Amino acid sequence: MTSLADLKVTDFEPRKGETFRLRAPQATLDFELVEISRLGDSGRDGGAFSLVFRTPRGPFLPQAIYSVDHAALGTLDVFVVPIGPIADGNGYEVIFT
Repeated sequence: MTSLADLKVTDFEPRKGETFRLRAPQATLDFELVEISRLGDSGRDGGAFSLVFRTPRGPFLPQAIYSVDHAALGTLDVFVVPIGPIADGNGYEVIFT
């Protein structure tokens, strides 16, 4: 498992448009990375950042910690927050501070 503390925005920028797999108790979903935002200095090496993901339309998952898998980044246990409908799907945000 990849350490969340070691991840930087630059680890995700080349992954925009790629699909991650979110594993929830009720389903496994394709989780497409659609937006990356730099949020400024937070004391984190490289600064804080936000990732916005899109899943297919359907019921929203509740905010919680979920395992998210990616071929290059491994498994990440991250706090995922639903942010509403976006671009013909459901939007979710993950923030690294």
